[in-house]
Amino acid sequence: MKNIIRELGYHMRKDGLLLRVNLLVTVLLIAVMFVSYLTQDDASGFSRLIAASPQILLVLHFGFMGINIGWFTGGDMKDKVINYEILQGHSRLRIFLARTLPAIFLASFIFLFQELLALVIPSAVFGWGDVISYHGVILRILLTLLPALRMAAFLALLTFVVKNSYVIMACSVVLPVLIGILMEGFSEACTYAAGYYNALKLFSYTDWGIYNVDPVKGIVEYMSYTDSLSPSLVIGTVLVSVIMTLLYLLAGYALFRREDLN
Repeated sequence: MKNIIRELGYHMRKDGLLLRVNLLVTVLLIAVMFVSYLTQDDASGFSRLIAASPQILLVLHFGFMGINIGWFTGGDMKDKVINYEILQGHSRLRIFLARTLPAIFLASFIFLFQELLALVIPSAVFGWGDVISYHGVILRILLTLLPALRMAAFLALLTFVVKNSYVIMACSVVLPVLIGILMEGFSEACTYAAGYYNALKLFSYTDWGIYNVDPVKGIVEYMSYTDSLSPSLVIGTVLVSVIMTLLYLLAGYALFRREDLN
């Protein structure tokens, strides 16, 4: 298994395309955060943007996860490299684990790294403000690693179904949006099953408006936010993420074990 991982890593470093794409995506995500802040009406700190539009930290990040999953798990499937790995004496279980586990952890930690950069750099430039707690947002970002692992495991499962890395890249963009639409109106207990929507719940803040009369601006609404995390949300996220990740891996291996590779 180590030899397969080492060979995939060698091709990734030699090619260099995946690294360049990830750097480009990271710059793009940070640029989106800058533009989003500069185009908002209230410039009282970066925390107001995160409180008012928390999904901005998630939509693009989840959308680009499929690049790493598709490349590492199935980038060479069309060339039937897996057949050669089997001829070299590797078991299907070792091949599956060598292709899925590094891809899942790589994609998830790149997701986490990009999310943190998209928060830290703009807040250092514009200032944070006092709308919500900075450490509270960091905690929520760290917790989104669990839904990200689940989403990555699901994309890895899809890779062994469609066997096309480009389809996986497209799915990672479409699925979060589709899941977000479909899960609207479902009970909170049901939303844990969808990784993307679970991550959105982690970034949901309770808010209320306070109105004031300004002699120049007229009626002005001031928004206040509560950024505490409920224990049920944290426990549900952890338990469901672990269970769903394992189920996706088991389903993926079951498909791969029975697949005719000829």
